[in-house]
Amino acid sequence: MDPEIKIDRRIRKTKQAIQQAVVKLLSDQNLESITITQVAAMADVNRKTFYNYYESTNQVLEEIENDIVQSFDEVISTINMKKDFKSPTWIFESLTNIIQQDFEFYSDLMQSNKVGDINLIAKISQTLKQRVIANLHLDIFEDDFTRDLTINYVIAGMMEVYQEWLRDPKKIPLDELSKKMSLITFSGVNGILGDGKNE
Repeated sequence: MDPEIKIDRRIRKTKQAIQQAVVKLLSDQNLESITITQVAAMADVNRKTFYNYYESTNQVLEEIENDIVQSFDEVISTINMKKDFKSPTWIFESLTNIIQQDFEFYSDLMQSNKVGDINLIAKISQTLKQRVIANLHLDIFEDDFTRDLTINYVIAGMMEVYQEWLRDPKKIPLDELSKKMSLITFSGVNGILGDGKNE
């Protein structure tokens, strides 16, 4: 194996451990009260290693936000709004697949009691809205207000559904969740009611 690849993997693994530690600690503490010593101990690294990658826990949260937004943005940027909105299930499947790949991390993040204090979910939602708007063709909607209203409705609902599902993932498989989100987003409540009648 290429030594550089091995080093990159080690760095990625270390940073991931630090990020997971911060998210776990947020379930019981405010960000301001979390110490580097606590993070290092939970991540199984020393303080020097922490400071090799981050200056503070705030910087860790910023990177978490950026990484999540980038992952979702990669899906959003591939969407052909006119074409894919006619058969949108794959969009939600791609987004839920991101969560599935690192389920424990997203579960801790969404369920954290202190996430609201730092508005991480709100910040992610806002950035996603901006990305979607940037990828939309203006002629899809009759005006900017309708566009913004639709995007706000869909993303706020999507984030809430993810959070609720992660609190009790045994209720429904993730792939089934993505299908239902797609159906209700693009067919409305009548789509869900019709889907239920046909099962």
